[in-house]
This record gives sequence, C-alpha cells and structure tokens, in this order.
Amino acid sequence: MTRIGRKVLLALMMAGGLCRFAAVARASDILAGYFPTLAPHASLPSGAQCAAAVLSSAPAPESRVQNAAANRRTPTPAQLAAFHAFPVKGSFVPPADFARVDGQFTGTTDQILRWGACKWGVDENVVRAQAAAESHWLQSAAADSTGDFSLCPPGSGYPGAWDGGHCMQSYGILQMKYKSFGGWPLGKDSTAFNVDFRLAYQRACMNGDISYLPQQTPALGYPRYPHGNTDEMLWGCMGDWFSGGWYDSGALKYIADVKSLLIREGWLHSQF
Repeated sequence: MTRIGRKVLLALMMAGGLCRFAAVARASDILAGYFPTLAPHASLPSGAQCAAAVLSSAPAPESRVQNAAANRRTPTPAQLAAFHAFPVKGSFVPPADFARVDGQFTGTTDQILRWGACKWGVDENVVRAQAAAESHWLQSAAADSTGDFSLCPPGSGYPGAWDGGHCMQSYGILQMKYKSFGGWPLGKDSTAFNVDFRLAYQRACMNGDISYLPQQTPALGYPRYPHGNTDEMLWGCMGDWFSGGWYDSGALKYIADVKSLLIREGWLHSQF
C-alpha cells in the first residue's frame, strides 16, 4: 500500500467510514507486507517469523543513529530467566502473558518497531506513532521525574539515575516504568526488549487480562473493559499505558495525541 493510500485509509478509519481491517486480519495474512492489528485472542506469529518478514525487505534509512548500540543489544539467557520470574510488579496481569518476550531481534529502529508490531499483532503505524509520542523514537529517553527514592531504579551514572534529589521512572523508546514492570535494566538498554515488552502488555490488555480495568467507568460513549471491538480495545489499551485508566480524561488526551501523529505520519518528518 502506498503512503498516500495508507493515509486515506487511516483517515477513513478514524472517521468511522469503513470497517476496521484489524478485525478481519489473521496472523497468516500479516507476514506478506504491512502489519495490521489482530483481534483480541487472535493467533499470533512467532518472533522468528516476524524477523524473517521484516528482514525480507530493505530497511528505511535509520532516523535515530543514537539508538545504534541499544538496537544491537539483546538479552542474555540469564537476564531473560530473571525477567520471566518476575515480569511485572504486582498481580494486575498474568505473568504468562509475557512468556514470549525475549527481545531477540536486531536491526534499525524502524525494523525493531515493525518486528514488535508483527509479533504482537498491533498495527505497525500505530506502534510508530506511539513511539514518536513517548520518546521521539529515542531509546535513551527517560521521563516521569520523582523525588521518591523508593521509586527509582538501582544504579548510577546513566541518564535519569538518582542524583540525590530526583530520578526518572520511565525508560526507553516506549517508556517502561520501573515501579510497575520487571526487566531492569533491559528496558533501558535494549530497544528490542523495550518494544517486545510494551507490545506484550498491549496484547495482554487487548485480550482482557488487566485485572483493575473492569472496575473503571469509561467516559460517556466508550465501552466498559473488556467489551470493546478490536479498534476500541486497541485504543483503550493505548490510553491505559499512559494513564492507567480506561478511556478516562488522561487516556483520551493521549489517544488523541497518538492518533494525530498517526494520521500525519509524524515519524517521517525531519523534526519529530
């Protein structure tokens, strides 16, 4: 599909002007080219299948040369074992939902985003847009400042580390929050792991596995969790990543920001 064709399709989708192609996409369909959103509980392709699909076409030029080292870094078996023992901090999502997270892919920043999109059945341009919103595609990004030392990641000497008065809580291209998720320092150091984890969480959310969301009342006109269609689950779970809520005011603003980047293809602009 051409860039213009995708933009027309996205505009129609956001306006509700045609059926969501995500609802009918299957894992077997997505390995040929563009990676769309798959429905909740859909069968998913393997990481190896997605790596082969991504690497079968020439990559776009690297727009974030700063990510080079992190794009080459993949978790060791020992690091993965430690992560899989405690993938999240709490009981709000089943640990089994992260069993496939391995971060075993290297490539350009765009290739890594596409690999994760394929592996977890999330529209590749939505992933690109969220990465632009979260970090401007910079794996070195650190945010969510706090003065509470107990919420800070361990260690020193890295951007965002505790400096005696504050630290940053969220790291990487899709901003994994230390207080909520395992895998430190992989979420900071490995682009592929950061993307893999974030999109595994997106899939867990779309499958209805986030335990605190059914108790929340969404804004008027939105479905209760997890009773939305594919598009509603996709965007509701995007919003939850930001606000921790289900179509609440913070989530809706964030969703609007990501959709704006999506329709503009903001990641293609020289200054995004």
